[in-house]
Amino acid sequence: MAAPQPLQRKLPPRYTSLWIQSVRHNFLSGRHESGERWEFDLYKSTNHIYLDGDQPLFLDSVLLDKRSGTSIAEQMQEYQVMAMVIISGPKLKDLRCQLQEEVKQMMSRHLRSPNTNTSHHVRSEPRHGPTRPLLIASCSTFGPQALGMVVRIAAVTTESVYMFLRHHLTTLKPFLGASPYCQAGR
Repeated sequence: MAAPQPLQRKLPPRYTSLWIQSVRHNFLSGRHESGERWEFDLYKSTNHIYLDGDQPLFLDSVLLDKRSGTSIAEQMQEYQVMAMVIISGPKLKDLRCQLQEEVKQMMSRHLRSPNTNTSHHVRSEPRHGPTRPLLIASCSTFGPQALGMVVRIAAVTTESVYMFLRHHLTTLKPFLGASPYCQAGR
């Protein structure tokens, strides 16, 4: 993770990060290979990003709660993976615009009638059931002049998320020295 550029030249650059993860002893991570699938009563994820330490820039919370009357497994259906990517700053404007347009096109293909959908992300389902994408993504901008964007992803497999991220974040290579989510030597 790279520290942000200072916003005011006269002040020394500062970077503060806090990530708190609280897990109960009986929390199940959804180990799909052993048959577990969203086997918990409550999932809550909260992420806050502050500008200059006290100005809220991005406040986000995701809540899946069994008390809604439907189990979390039923709410999530076959989707086993949730991911969130934050892309922020003026140097990443082109990436944000390109990614937002590609996600819009990808998801609009999934919203068309099944007869016109030719996306490679869609899996065939039984004739009696609906066709659902293997991966669902959305983009939303935030912050002053929309300098930030959150990408939310739900997917059937972890590998499909990695493929999505490898493809869409490859333009970060000049900033990071390597393409994210690529194996060494690729």
